[in-house]
Amino acid sequence: MSRKRADPPMQPSSTATTWYESGPELIYRYPKTVVLLAQLGMASNALHAHLAIAVYTRDAGDARGDGSRQARDLMVSLASVASVLYESLNLARPHLAMLKQLANAANVSPTALETYGRLDAGSHPASPFIKRARNKLAYHWDPRLIRRSVNALATYERIVWMELDVENEIVHTFAHAILTHALFPFRANVPDETTGKRRAIVILGQLSEAVQVVGDFFTAAVHGFIHSSGALRRIRKRKR
Repeated sequence: MSRKRADPPMQPSSTATTWYESGPELIYRYPKTVVLLAQLGMASNALHAHLAIAVYTRDAGDARGDGSRQARDLMVSLASVASVLYESLNLARPHLAMLKQLANAANVSPTALETYGRLDAGSHPASPFIKRARNKLAYHWDPRLIRRSVNALATYERIVWMELDVENEIVHTFAHAILTHALFPFRANVPDETTGKRRAIVILGQLSEAVQVVGDFFTAAVHGFIHSSGALRRIRKRKR
């Protein structure tokens, strides 16, 4: 890796009140660890961004009234959050001993470590949903999983394939029903809008806790590394 410093220094955003900084020497000194920490940061950013979208979707539905579009957006958002959680846990698993050591250096709470352990072991309330959604329903649309739900819906007297709302927004109703059935496979029928939203809100609460715990653990690991490596903490002075 070239050590030539041709670029200007990174700057915190204009809204930042506190930040941590160092020179590039940490990249040269700990290249593999820094790559892993960048991955953890990207995962944490993705988790919080996807969760924010899911919460916004829920709140928007409360404001404008529920419908097929809101139900679609909320269910897809939940599947996306669960998929990123699944990938995040997989990312950290081979490095867990080192990450726990770093997180402990940043005084991560025992409760957060215990909850993270349940998520990693698959015993958290959100774990069954995370395992079902993975990346196979949110992104890869695994035909084997979809086929099971298609076969289950073959008993319906009528199939609604797609619909348009008052703004001519298209919703693929059949596909939404398939996703809902695949995510909740122990239910005999695709739920109505009210029941579906009630289930989604319960799952959203469980996923919110999971995102917070995983994000906190990753952040503590990064903080432990930069603190032990001599990075500086900066605080922006308030203008009077």
